[in-house]
Amino acid sequence: MAVVIELLNRQGNVVALHKFTQPQVSLGRSYDNDVIVADPYVSPHHAELTLQDDGRWLLRDLASDNGSFDAKEQRSDVLTLSSGDSFFLAEQQFRIVDSSQAVAKTLPLDKAAARLNRLGHPLQLICWFVLVFCFDLAEHWFHNGAEDDLRWQQKLIQLPLYGLGLTIWPVLLMLWARFNHRHGYFRAQLALLLLVVLANNGWQLLEPWLRFNLNGASWLFWLDQAVVAILLFGLLLGNFTLALQQSKTRRMVLSACLVLLFSGQSLVPRLWQDDSPRLAPVYDETLLPLSYYIGPTHSNEQAIEHSKDLFKQASEQRQDEVK
Repeated sequence: MAVVIELLNRQGNVVALHKFTQPQVSLGRSYDNDVIVADPYVSPHHAELTLQDDGRWLLRDLASDNGSFDAKEQRSDVLTLSSGDSFFLAEQQFRIVDSSQAVAKTLPLDKAAARLNRLGHPLQLICWFVLVFCFDLAEHWFHNGAEDDLRWQQKLIQLPLYGLGLTIWPVLLMLWARFNHRHGYFRAQLALLLLVVLANNGWQLLEPWLRFNLNGASWLFWLDQAVVAILLFGLLLGNFTLALQQSKTRRMVLSACLVLLFSGQSLVPRLWQDDSPRLAPVYDETLLPLSYYIGPTHSNEQAIEHSKDLFKQASEQRQDEVK
């Protein structure tokens, strides 16, 4: 009867497999062992497994320096092990399994992960980066105009740092996946993040236009929170689909919980203080031109001149209505 000895990591995942048909198996750091354990805390000849008449295995500690332990981490010189039982040599965890042990069902390939992985093509990734930078520069132009050279120089210097900052989250997800012995999908994770950033930037450009044309309707706050929550939920669900080997339901529940945690910081104060006076301005498209509201910022002198022109236009319009 064959026996399989599994080497486990700290998370309990199998990192190595050894299969034997002989009734005695030696374990240790020395190269003459059947199972060579590359761990400095394991003795050269640490322990020995012997097949018993009843089909179970007997683990004997060979006077090792750091000892052998059962599944509950209780030190013992002799252990009787059945198929599926685990044990420790020093800090290294093993599990013994008979070849007749039933294996888990084969997991189907995640079709969603395969589709998301296609987003990470290098040419597409470059396009997403360029679009994100263009959106960022356009937003800077809307807020600062084109005349402040110093601010533009600072902005251009910050762009590489901004791009580097966008890679932090995908790198963490890749390391997390590799730590759990899964493919990292770094490019796909980065592409997904860039697409969500692009969608959020597009919404941030559209939201002022809606607020202006709807005269600052209070329900726009909830619409803004809903859009941000949907984008965040989509990002986290895509991240976990690529990085975790979990069921779809678990990934959705985890993503929803994180979205509620992040969104609650702004929603809870709003719900508790819903009767407080609104401090946000209310816009009237009949009085303030849209271009004046969402156009680029000008100098003080230009703002004064534009204000004078606005008052002049309003005065002429009133005189026309009187006539």
